[in-house]
Amino acid sequence: MPANKRALKGYPYCVMYTWPRKPFILAHRGARQQAPENTILAFQKAFELGADGFECDVFLSKDRIPVILHDETLDRTTAGTGFVWEHSADQLRVLGVPTLEEALETMPQNGIVNLELKDCKPWNPEILAENIMLLLKRHEHRIEVVISSFNPALLKPWSGWPIGLLFESEQSIQVPRDIEVQALHIDRSSLTKAPKGYPLVFWTAPDTETAKKWLSEGADGVIAEL
Repeated sequence: MPANKRALKGYPYCVMYTWPRKPFILAHRGARQQAPENTILAFQKAFELGADGFECDVFLSKDRIPVILHDETLDRTTAGTGFVWEHSADQLRVLGVPTLEEALETMPQNGIVNLELKDCKPWNPEILAENIMLLLKRHEHRIEVVISSFNPALLKPWSGWPIGLLFESEQSIQVPRDIEVQALHIDRSSLTKAPKGYPLVFWTAPDTETAKKWLSEGADGVIAEL
């Protein structure tokens, strides 16, 4: 839940979130085995199935509104074409791409959302962060938040927030010194490579039972296919 206030360089004072208080299971792009990925219905289904929250991917639209889509292009999951940032939020909504605000408004009290930050073309990381932070502030007393990315540059403006640094299984796990990382999001096969002292979030469990097993074995969080 919200922690104390703290100043971000270049940003006004705002209430920060802390790392979720308990081990958690998050639905990968929502419950995408039950509904189309990264949609409001998929997020609602995740909670109905007993998940603590969901993981989703965030870009900025042409008009700088945070929207949820996994790919940088529309072609795979919508009837549209082109890059997500070439379209306004209203245009994207018509194609079934929800805004982050719409997703947050449907979350239950104390639900957890893991926002994975993607390449923010044509915006810089600070603009991406500022627009998402302003939105999250409206929900600071309702939900819990984790910010993650494979790209450390996108995480730099989020110093002081609950940050999970993502790693592919073939990567060596090295944590940059200029980012305040709270956890490592890794493939479970990379466990032996992980440095000591960090909470570990494993991705991606194939089902809920496997996710529960990983939590029982000491994982701090699991992203699972539901």
